[in-house]
Amino acid sequence: MTLFDLAVLLGSSERDFELDSKFNSVLDGIQQLPILLDSFFGFAQSFFEVLTRIDFSAIDQLPDTVRQSAEKWGSFGWIPLLPTYTIYDFIKALHPPTSQEETDAIMLSYFEENSTNQLFAEIRDYIDKNGQNLTTWNEAEACYNNGLYTSCALDIFALIDSTFVIGQTIPKGKKQRNLSGSAVKRLFEKEEMCSYVASAIATKEIIISMFQRGQDFSIPENGIKRNFLSHGMNRYIPDKTDCLKLFVLLYNVQLLFYSEIFHWEGDEIT
Repeated sequence: MTLFDLAVLLGSSERDFELDSKFNSVLDGIQQLPILLDSFFGFAQSFFEVLTRIDFSAIDQLPDTVRQSAEKWGSFGWIPLLPTYTIYDFIKALHPPTSQEETDAIMLSYFEENSTNQLFAEIRDYIDKNGQNLTTWNEAEACYNNGLYTSCALDIFALIDSTFVIGQTIPKGKKQRNLSGSAVKRLFEKEEMCSYVASAIATKEIIISMFQRGQDFSIPENGIKRNFLSHGMNRYIPDKTDCLKLFVLLYNVQLLFYSEIFHWEGDEIT
């Protein structure tokens, strides 16, 4: 005799049947417990492996550790912050990779289909709510999905600049708004908090590198450069990984303005 049969014999009400269903769900959950525990202990083992890499005796040096780690991530063109990140991922990121290949492998492992869709949804939502050019975003996404990575990169560069411009207050009198390269430098001069936030530090490193002036296109490209690409002077051809780096950069710039870690009052024209 099942619990359902017993409930009928006892004249149970509809609510009792609901409780029966919930009870069976609990039983199912108990049956799944060994699997869940295996998953938990696997996570815990990985988590504690990461903790063993951190020198807690030097906890007073944590700000320097965060800064150095973030600068290292930024030098490889990545910001270790995605919508799908967990506390474990944040702690793991304190131990930075040592090569471009290792960094790419770590970050690309997060980009399963669902993770990419979630990242794109977050970016689109910000663009829509802040009055940016949604057509540019739609084209960036379409170009990415169709392997048109140069066009995709150009669109994302435009949206990054747009995010910086919109994030600054509208000039009044003799004030100006700056594009990404000069804006991020001014933000770090003006806002002390920027120097303590890992994603802001990594963002600064990447923006300064990717948005640097071309100096009459005489400097080595060493990867994707906004000014070379936008003026058709690039020899470096963007690929899928470059576009993913730019999507992550755009997401983090949006997040920094949304959280007001990047905060702007306007600049006097000199």
